[in-house]
Amino acid sequence: PFWLAQSDGTVVPDDDVCATTDVVVVGGGIMGVAITYWLAKLGMSVQLLEATELCFGATGRNIGLFLPGMNPIEAPEIFETVCAEEGIADVCQVVGHLALATNCSIWDRIRSEARSRPGRIEALDRRDCEALIRTSLADEICGGRWYADGRVVDPVRLTRGLARAARRLGARISLRQRVRRIETQACSHLVCTGRSRI
Repeated sequence: PFWLAQSDGTVVPDDDVCATTDVVVVGGGIMGVAITYWLAKLGMSVQLLEATELCFGATGRNIGLFLPGMNPIEAPEIFETVCAEEGIADVCQVVGHLALATNCSIWDRIRSEARSRPGRIEALDRRDCEALIRTSLADEICGGRWYADGRVVDPVRLTRGLARAARRLGARISLRQRVRRIETQACSHLVCTGRSRI
C-alpha cells in the first residue's frame, strides 16, 4: 500500500499489556490511535491493542483525503494545532479538490452548493475545469466542484505520530494482541487476547 510503503519510522510497542486500565481501545488505525491519544491527554489510563501492526488495515490503504467541512470538529486548525504541539511534521498538504459533474443534475447541485457556501466552494464550468487540470475532459463532463482547501494527509505518518504522542502521555500500545473475547462482570469488563487478560 502506498502510505505504508512511503512510511519512515515506526512506533516501538510496549512489551507487556497492563493488567488493569480505565479504557481498552481495540484497533490501531487512525480512529483507535486518535481515541487513545485524546483519552491519555485527558489523564485516563489507556491500553491500545492491535492484532497486527499500526495502520495495517484501512488507515494504511485509504486515499488520505481531508475536506474540512462546516462542522467545527472538522476545522483544520484543530488538526494543525495537534500536529504542531506533538511535533508531527509533513503530514498534510493543501492541494485542492475537484469533483466532476457527469450530468446536468449533479452540475445543478454543485452550482447550488457554491451559491450557499461562497468563498469555500466554486462551481467551475467545463472550460475552467480543463484549464485547472491542464487537459481536455470527456464530453459528458458539465463542470466541477472546486474546493481550494482540500488536503491530502499521510494517514500512516499521522497515526504513528499520534501513537508516539499518546505513549508520551502514558498510554500503552501493544501490537500482535488480537482480542478474542470481552466479558462483562458486574461493573467491570475483562478483555482477553490470546496472550493476556486485562
